[in-house]
Amino acid sequence: MRTLIASLRAMPHESVGYEDSFHELMREVLHHVADEETIILPLAEELLPDQLGELGVRMMKRRAQLLRPHVREIAVSSMRAFPLLCAAVAAGTAYLAWAAVRPRS
Repeated sequence: MRTLIASLRAMPHESVGYEDSFHELMREVLHHVADEETIILPLAEELLPDQLGELGVRMMKRRAQLLRPHVREIAVSSMRAFPLLCAAVAAGTAYLAWAAVRPRS
């Protein structure tokens, strides 16, 4: 996935292979998500039933921390790739993620 993402970032949107590469990335992401939902998460529910809630919260916080330095890039990318409504949703989500991990005074 990382290789596809890197090649897409380096490729002009109007390039001949851009759409094919984008669709390949979508297929890989969907396959990854399906594996998580059908294999990894059921196994985690079986092995760690009492810890799933806490682990979920920790994972969301970590994801927000990892996204925080890239909020601007995500917003710009979303505005290019999606209609205005989707960009507004992405920006709102990025803000909520930032607000969840920002230092509180």
